Amino acid sequence: MRLISVDRLAAGPGWRPAVRRLAELEAMIAQLGRPDWQVELVWAADEEMTALNVRWRGREGVTDVLSFSNLGTRGEGDPALPAGACGAATDLWWEDGPAPPGLLAGEIVIAPRFVQRRCADEGWDFDDELALLVTHGVLHVLGWEHDSPGRTEAMRELEREILARDGRGHPILDSAGPDIP
Repeated sequence: MRLISVDRLAAGPGWRPAVRRLAELEAMIAQLGRPDWQVELVWAADEEMTALNVRWRGREGVTDVLSFSNLGTRGEGDPALPAGACGAATDLWWEDGPAPPGLLAGEIVIAPRFVQRRCADEGWDFDDELALLVTHGVLHVLGWEHDSPGRTEAMRELEREILARDGRGHPILDSAGPDIP
């Protein structure tokens, strides 16, 4: 799967996505989804992320990551990606028929300034946290959920495997790092 960086941060000083970091993140998630599928990785200001959090989750305040999948869990004919293939949690269909080349599978929105502040406050490594958030977001695009203890455990273990392939630990499972609700 390929990442497309979309920078919606307000102009001014602050973090901007680095090309090197984006390439590393894309290499980390390369085995997920179809190789020609794309996911927008949107860098959003805290205010935008707060509004999205209220609108889509009914929760006040800024959050670190939100994911939006363009794939459905029901459809007709063969799925675009069957359960268990390339990280899919369930059979996934493209709503408009066969999946086209370069399919935009979804969008992952991250509030990097919020994440930077939280990492600084807690003493967490920003790059490790960013790797976890991208992995977590891509898994949501591929149908993974953490709405029950069993599903949470399965998703976290897959995150751990993906991060380990990249030489990283899992911030939640391997330390007292952040918890993603």
